[in-house]
Amino acid sequence: MVNRYTTARSTVAMRHWGPAAIMTLAMMALSADPNWAREAFARMTLPSPETQQALESLTDALSWFFAALVAAVLLARIARRAWRRRHGIVRVGYPDGRFVEVTPGTSVLEASRIAGIPHASVCGGRGRCSTCRIRIIDGLGGLPPPSEAERRVLARAVKCHIEDRVLLNGSKTIVFPE
Repeated sequence: MVNRYTTARSTVAMRHWGPAAIMTLAMMALSADPNWAREAFARMTLPSPETQQALESLTDALSWFFAALVAAVLLARIARRAWRRRHGIVRVGYPDGRFVEVTPGTSVLEASRIAGIPHASVCGGRGRCSTCRIRIIDGLGGLPPPSEAERRVLARAVKCHIEDRVLLNGSKTIVFPE
């Protein structure tokens, strides 16, 4: 029984599978004649020597371009590594023994996110909720004093900073609350 549903379904199927079905039927018809491949290749013409040389030079140029592109990417990675070493790397340690190396100026929350280490941050890193509190054990001398907003939020905590507001500028030993 044919209804609107089967008609619509077969129309969609023909739109999707139609070209493949036509090609399959054509190949089946051609395969019945054993000489079709010989006839098809006899009608083909090879490119002229000038065209063939142009195609080979184009292939060579594209191969060299690809090789140069790969070399440029590798050189850029080496340059980035050298730049990071020259301008300093800040190493952040976590209680579970993991370490993250980031460039100076990265916040502790950003370092945690870069490393894929989960850390609570309800406000999304805007420094308003104090869920990302950290205690800095070593290296406190290089930090600026807490801002007025930090002081208001963290009035009950001693030597705490909000993680997304601490910009790393040297080695720090940090304790993350559980």
